[in-house]
Amino acid sequence: MRRMHTFLIFILNVLYCWGCFFCLGVLIDIVVFLINMKPIGFTIKGIFDLTKMSGVAGLAAGFGSWAFAKIDEYEARKKKSPVDPDK
Repeated sequence: MRRMHTFLIFILNVLYCWGCFFCLGVLIDIVVFLINMKPIGFTIKGIFDLTKMSGVAGLAAGFGSWAFAKIDEYEARKKKSPVDPDK
């Protein structure tokens, strides 16, 4: 039996995606600082902006994966099982 995709799974997926996008944003900022030969420095405003942007991206990715999982659940319920399992 497959797991049902509940609202808790949706929240956990959004938080996971937010964390991934936040780490990716920090890594990209560090690479940009190194390419431009500037000292690595983060401001509170920069971290806040990165948090907002990764939150939006995490919400979009989490909602997309949740919606596709719900569509797959609907499609699996719509299919009828064969009468004779040996066929």
